[in-house]
Amino acid sequence: MKKLLALVLALALVLAVSLAAADPKPIKVKIAYMPPELTPETCLETNIAFTIRDYLNEHFPGRFDIQTYPSGQLGSFAEVYAGASDGSIEIAHVNVAAMATVDNSLNVWQIPGSVNSLAQIRALLTNEQALATFDKVNKQTGTTILMGYSAGARHFTNNVREIKTPADMNGIVMRVMENQLYVKMVEALGGVAVPMNSAEMYTALQNKVIEGQENPISSIIADLTYQVQDYLVTDGHVYSVAFFVCNTAWFNSLEPELQEGVKAAAQAAFESSNAFVDRQEKEGLEFLRTEGNMTVYQPTEEELAAWHKACLDGTYDYVVNQIGKETVDNFLAIVDSLK
Repeated sequence: MKKLLALVLALALVLAVSLAAADPKPIKVKIAYMPPELTPETCLETNIAFTIRDYLNEHFPGRFDIQTYPSGQLGSFAEVYAGASDGSIEIAHVNVAAMATVDNSLNVWQIPGSVNSLAQIRALLTNEQALATFDKVNKQTGTTILMGYSAGARHFTNNVREIKTPADMNGIVMRVMENQLYVKMVEALGGVAVPMNSAEMYTALQNKVIEGQENPISSIIADLTYQVQDYLVTDGHVYSVAFFVCNTAWFNSLEPELQEGVKAAAQAAFESSNAFVDRQEKEGLEFLRTEGNMTVYQPTEEELAAWHKACLDGTYDYVVNQIGKETVDNFLAIVDSLK
């Protein structure tokens, strides 16, 4: 009887282990990003995070327990980047500026006038040579880039006069980010650059402390900048770039099938983000014309080329002094190959 009982218990244990193996515990995944958790239709980063989450839940039901943390709940860009590095966060939204604090050569991605279109920046974000510029920072931080995206081009607005060419910038007082590269750019165009925190910008425009600023269309709308600006020129002097990165050790710990699933989810997010931005650029521009009562000037191809040349020529020496000529020229060659 004792032998029979022992056999039954052994079989029960084997069955329990088999069932546990067949139904593994869901893998916990934290996705951290900066903007508020608006709907996927109204917030680009929510769109990306939800696409990754929904793709994995649909294709691997029960295998993941994914939680999203918007609004910087888990910290700033630098803090969530550190979290992805030490493994306390599986997937984090990080802008290229935060990554450049680890490796300043990544500032090549922010050279004004180097990229001419959304199609070109998207090609750059999927180009092996271009992405190889992140090899050093990925190794140093123990992270892997899942996908990169662009929220679109940054454009100049002002309330002095209609701007069509770089010469029209002369003397206009422009707020820029607190980044010396943007100061050099505006000064090269003949404007007066005033570095300023974005939180102070609206009041400064309202009080005419400054006369203009530069931002993507989405920010011009979201920050209500259009309420205190009369003119917009879609010069596209810089294309914004940010990434969703994951902890490399976590990714490597996944079964091969799940690794491929995470890659596929990231690709789906890239495609979804592109469609979002295309829609936003078109509808946002129309909103600024009609609801925002802004005078919008869209430069011709020749005029855009002049804008980009002026921006690049005006900042090239500064970037070279910061990073090195070989690094800058190699990256610009990659960009030019994607035209």
